[in-house]
Amino acid sequence: MKTLILLVHPNYGASVANKALLEAFNTGEVTLHNVCEAAKGGKIDVAAEQKLLEAHDRIIFQYPTYWFNVPAFLKQYLDEVFAYGWAYGGGEALKGKEFGIVTTVGQPVTNYSKEVLGFTIEEIVLPMKASISYVKGKFIGLVYLGRDKTFQAFIPEELKKAKEAYRKLAL
Repeated sequence: MKTLILLVHPNYGASVANKALLEAFNTGEVTLHNVCEAAKGGKIDVAAEQKLLEAHDRIIFQYPTYWFNVPAFLKQYLDEVFAYGWAYGGGEALKGKEFGIVTTVGQPVTNYSKEVLGFTIEEIVLPMKASISYVKGKFIGLVYLGRDKTFQAFIPEELKKAKEAYRKLAL
């Protein structure tokens, strides 16, 4: 099974948690594709992205959650790459492929509850899950990592658990 990690982080150079999560993999175990870096001047090479997706069986979206949503560039990527006639509307290029979601949040994950925010992380990713379903993909799981109560760092034990879960999801 060939796994593609689609990293969509508009400021990956400053990321701590997303970089740490990727340390879960050894060189060559997965294909890591930094979508923001590949898009020259914000222009997505749709044909190249589609070819990359076609060449893999398992696709993991990794991104930071911004304002309880995906980064704007991930939305642009979906709009352009998951095109009518290719991914849906008669096209079935992604049919049967496995999809996972890995996300980081800038606050403790315990805040993502009915009691604190009124919803869970699982509910936040529903639009991504719906997109996966719409292109006839198979959703295989969600991994997430948050910050400590100071909002300044992640909890080492939670990072360890998230890395283990990420490996299971991707490999």
